[in-house]
Amino acid sequence: MRVLLVQPGYNPKYIGFKNVNRLESLALETIASPLHHLVKFLDMRLEQDTALEKTLREFEPDVLGVTSFTTDVYIAIDIMRRAKDHNPDILTVVGGMHATVMPESFFQPWVDVVVIGEGDFSFSELVDAYENGGKFGDVRGIAFRKGDQFAFTNERELIDDLDKIPMPAIDIAKKYSRRYHYASMYPCRSIETARGCLHRCKFCSVWKVHRGRYRRKSVERVLDEIEGTRGRYIIFVDDNFLQDAARAERIYEGIKDRGIEKIYGFQARTDTIAKNPDLVEKWADIGLAGLLVGFESIKQEELDQLNKGTSIQDNEKAIKVMRDCGVVNWAAFVVNPDYEKNDFDGLIKYIKEKEIDFLQLTTLTPLPGTDYFDEMRGELKTLNWECYDYLHLVLPAKLPEIEFYENFARVNRKTWFNLKRWIRLGRHVSKAPPSFILFPKVFKLLRSTLRVSNPRTYLK
Repeated sequence: MRVLLVQPGYNPKYIGFKNVNRLESLALETIASPLHHLVKFLDMRLEQDTALEKTLREFEPDVLGVTSFTTDVYIAIDIMRRAKDHNPDILTVVGGMHATVMPESFFQPWVDVVVIGEGDFSFSELVDAYENGGKFGDVRGIAFRKGDQFAFTNERELIDDLDKIPMPAIDIAKKYSRRYHYASMYPCRSIETARGCLHRCKFCSVWKVHRGRYRRKSVERVLDEIEGTRGRYIIFVDDNFLQDAARAERIYEGIKDRGIEKIYGFQARTDTIAKNPDLVEKWADIGLAGLLVGFESIKQEELDQLNKGTSIQDNEKAIKVMRDCGVVNWAAFVVNPDYEKNDFDGLIKYIKEKEIDFLQLTTLTPLPGTDYFDEMRGELKTLNWECYDYLHLVLPAKLPEIEFYENFARVNRKTWFNLKRWIRLGRHVSKAPPSFILFPKVFKLLRSTLRVSNPRTYLK
């Protein structure tokens, strides 16, 4: 059997910082690992559009698998349509976050199977089933075409022991490996050390998909993965790497004991940073370059409405911890559609006063699979999934839409193009390795910054 795995390309309407972060397709590398078939990987973010037809002709796959976030739904469907146009007998399979929370989005003529939930073993089981006659009823955690309808199989349980998941098949993406990056960490490798979250943020689907659980790989497994990684830069893709602070400290100790020398980045909540300043300092000592942190709001009432479970005091203490440790603070803030001009003014003032290093500004978006989506469904302006990129308004704004976007862009413009901020960042960069300083994508990064600083961008 020949299996083609495809990472969808970017939608032409996509606004976000695609030139800031482009991580490897860890999901597809992971599902490829247990396969005992011939596998080819195509990353359409890094290919010309014609590469798909060319690969279909040359490789002639029996199975095509594609992953999809919400904004990728239509692109993923189009990839499967094109595969069916080439050969109607190709088994087309889609998985990922959106497929899990809203599988009906993919009930289309060009889709044969939707993987719901963790696909680490579901995908290899259904490929084997297809090879043996195409009886999918015993493969748990999928919806498969049955005539003109889709039939759901039994739910697949979450994987209790994450150490049983084989190491990702990183070699399938070898041709692209030097083009994956996270800001100035270039090229970088992604490592997953845990799944799920114990918090219950209203706007997040992670805890819903993982059924409220938090599961960890063993410290030894994580250390083996770090040690076996080529290159210097590593991003931990856990939603909150410091969720289990004691475990994060054991990983730190293992890195020191093994003499591993890497540069790291990861995500963490402000409350875990605030409670564990010594741990952040230890990680900074072994190469932690930056933290992506969800501050979300400068107003306590908004944090409470989002069920974030943090406080403004947590946020401000986390800022101090990162500054004291010399770690770049990549702060994510959410803009409520109810914001008026004075709210945007307050946000600009706060970001400047608190000396935020990097800003990630998004609109409050009810993503499918979240409590917020269920709560706001009657108020949604659109179910066009391309608009669910955290930058377009999908809920009515209090201001006229053009004024909202003008103010949204103004926050980016006033904070990104700030001389004092760049001088401060220069102090971080001066201590970094040459590849951090000489970021090859710097001009594309600046172009992306100009785009999000222009209100016309959001109206296209």
